[in-house]
Amino acid sequence: MSKVFVCFLGTGKYVPVYYCLNDIKAEFSKYVQVAILDILTKEGNKPDKIVVFLTHGARKIHWEGANGLHKSIKSLGFNDDQIYEVPIPDGKSTEEINKIFMEIFNSLKKQDQVYFDITHSFRSLPMLSLVALVYAQILKQIEIKKIYYGAFEVLGRPEEVEKMTERKRNCPIFDLTHYVYLLNWSFAVEEFVKYGISHRLFDFSKKRLKPILKQAKGQDKTASDLNKFLKIIYNLTQYLATCRGKKILDLDISEFFSKDFSDVVPELTPLLDITINKIKGFDSKNDWHKGMTAVDWCIEHKLIQQGYTSLQEVIKYEISKYINIPEKDIENKTNFVSSFFNAVYQKDEDQWTGELKKHKEYAKILKQKLGKTGEDFSKIFNELTKFRNDINHFGLKQHSTKYEKLQDKLSFFKQEIEDKIWDVIEKIKN
Repeated sequence: MSKVFVCFLGTGKYVPVYYCLNDIKAEFSKYVQVAILDILTKEGNKPDKIVVFLTHGARKIHWEGANGLHKSIKSLGFNDDQIYEVPIPDGKSTEEINKIFMEIFNSLKKQDQVYFDITHSFRSLPMLSLVALVYAQILKQIEIKKIYYGAFEVLGRPEEVEKMTERKRNCPIFDLTHYVYLLNWSFAVEEFVKYGISHRLFDFSKKRLKPILKQAKGQDKTASDLNKFLKIIYNLTQYLATCRGKKILDLDISEFFSKDFSDVVPELTPLLDITINKIKGFDSKNDWHKGMTAVDWCIEHKLIQQGYTSLQEVIKYEISKYINIPEKDIENKTNFVSSFFNAVYQKDEDQWTGELKKHKEYAKILKQKLGKTGEDFSKIFNELTKFRNDINHFGLKQHSTKYEKLQDKLSFFKQEIEDKIWDVIEKIKN
């Protein structure tokens, strides 16, 4: 895991100035690359490797010679083994632009920590560089530590700056890393909204919020609340992926819908709004509504096995609230509901087992109360059980169901259950 400084070298006229970043002033130099290296060293982030992309023209004008960039970098204590000059074309055709892209990508090694100076990246190079970095971020797991831009133009044209006294030649270096964070957050939010995956969102949030929370030392309640909210989102997606029904039903997210996080990370507010809207369905005190929201989530994000499990368990849980048997344990009641709708209408009384056999007289009364309504509901419930078993047995049994049908039937079962369950519950109550 190496610290790598990457930069471009141009052909324009460079004038010596004092480049400044984070209250650190670099030595007087016409090369922003030297200034950034100087500042990184002073910050304790001295690079292990320096990569300079340069055209043939840039090499002749600014690389070679006693006052060239190569010698200037070495004067900071770097040796030739650490300095890599990478020739690139001028970028006057699609083929040349493609070559530059691959040169940037190939210059980076796996898990490099990259400090990128885009000051002299001409025309399309800033965008090309960013795409190459994101590309390497995925394929080589690099970490984009910083992106810098030396804003020489705030002082004026080179000819104007040359007329200034040295004392007035103070030039800022802009830290643009913030926009890489924004890009990564955008990818993470899209992944969450489209696919229900929150890992990247949670990882990036930790990186972005960690320095804010550290600096606040527990005094920034809004930042702490945002951190808590993003952790809840991560937990929710894990509960859904692993069918932790009780955790989902007990989850209380109501407090976060009225909070304003714009003071923490203003530019992320629209992305956070999308994230909050995504989970609004779980902001409910009603178990059935929250449970069906979980099923809808599973259908939308192709969590088919979890969807079958969630649907059947929520059905059992809701009906069990109205079952009048002397059982304190909710599990015994849900087992009774499952046995009742899977067996009462399909098996003779002498074949009843478990909770059904234990509460046989109540089951007989309930069967009579429900009549045709119960029988129709039982058919749907029984078919749901078969599909759930099919998917839980990994489709290794003969005549297993095709995945397309498993997906389609889940939506069908949900609609059928929602249409019929309240008639069943009304008859149980009466």
